[in-house]
Amino acid sequence: MNESLSSRVAFFRLRITRIVMPWRRVDRLASRVAVLESNVVYLANENQRLLGHMTFYAIQLKELGERLNDQTAKQSPSFEPSNN
Repeated sequence: MNESLSSRVAFFRLRITRIVMPWRRVDRLASRVAVLESNVVYLANENQRLLGHMTFYAIQLKELGERLNDQTAKQSPSFEPSNN
């Protein structure tokens, strides 16, 4: 009788473990997925912020290059090839 009871307890313990353990794994995976989702959202926002900075600096560089070309054109004498 005692063996029968202990085998039943072991059987139910095994069943409970098979039922509960996957849910614990699912909960753990769900929390990891939530962390990954928040990381993806953070990186997407950071990417947008950096793209904004890059756009700003690209416009600044373009304007600086145009001003530099204008100054260079004003300072350099006109080049005419010599007829030798």
